[in-house]
Amino acid sequence: MYKSETWGNGGLAQLRVVVLEKYNGFLDFSQTLTNLWETFGTSMGHAWIVDGLLLL
Repeated sequence: MYKSETWGNGGLAQLRVVVLEKYNGFLDFSQTLTNLWETFGTSMGHAWIVDGLLLL
C-alpha cells in the first residue's frame, strides 16, 4: 500500500516502520470487519476501516 521511501529523518522512518508493523497485526481483525461489511452489502466499508487504521 505504501511505497518504500526515505524521509531523511531516522526517527520518522522508524515510526513509520512501527506503525506498519502494528497495522499488520490488524489484518486478521480487518478481514473480520470486511466480512461483516460484505454481509451488509457495504463494499466501501473495508476501505474506510483500513484508512481509519492507517490514520491511528
